[in-house]
Amino acid sequence: MASENMVGTSPMSFLAGGTITKNAALKLSAANTVVVTTAITELVIGFAMTSAVSGQSVDVMTVNGSKVKAVASAAISVGAEVMPNANGAVTTAAGATAVSCGIANEAAGAAGDIIEVIFRPMVRGPLNA
Repeated sequence: MASENMVGTSPMSFLAGGTITKNAALKLSAANTVVVTTAITELVIGFAMTSAVSGQSVDVMTVNGSKVKAVASAAISVGAEVMPNANGAVTTAAGATAVSCGIANEAAGAAGDIIEVIFRPMVRGPLNA
């Protein structure tokens, strides 16, 4: 288990619905099953603390306010609101349907950088569905 994603809490275990790499943003795909995000419109359940292939157990940090490690899809400034992106990365690209998943606590210089994000899971409600 990767301690850098923990803030005095334990991760939840889910079943991997595909190949998952450590630090990827994850979404639910079925009951107790997660896959990597693919778009800024998806609700993030948490961030992978371990890597897994389809059918294996994967540890996921799901606690609101936790510091998690995430893969940047481009340069990101400290304090920027981040959204899920393709391949489980995070981005600052926004749009009318973008769903935030946290705030960058570290800057990313380029795509592929691993940064610390303060995880803030968002849930769509009647007003922003």
